Amino acid sequence: MQCPDFAAVASTLRSLHPKAPALGVLDIAMQGHEGSAVDLTAKWLTPGSPFGQVVAAAMDPGMEPEEWRAWTQPPADPVLQAAMLEILRDVVMPAFVERYRLTV
Repeated sequence: MQCPDFAAVASTLRSLHPKAPALGVLDIAMQGHEGSAVDLTAKWLTPGSPFGQVVAAAMDPGMEPEEWRAWTQPPADPVLQAAMLEILRDVVMPAFVERYRLTV
């Protein structure tokens, strides 16, 4: 699946306004895209991608996006990577899907 428009908009807004609340950026980008179909395994949605960074910051305010990026890919400890990806799958992505009524 190609990166959808809302992902590009959110990534651009975040880069232009890095101090803006991530949830506000995501809400603006998702306007008109509620109910969209999303493949949660798409590369553009990984914690290391620009849009994945916005989602991580918006849906998990307890952890910095940079931590998500660093701890979900090598050289991070494989046990830590697995735990982080489990949190992503079980907490972050469901919150994203629910907030915008996405179909997966």
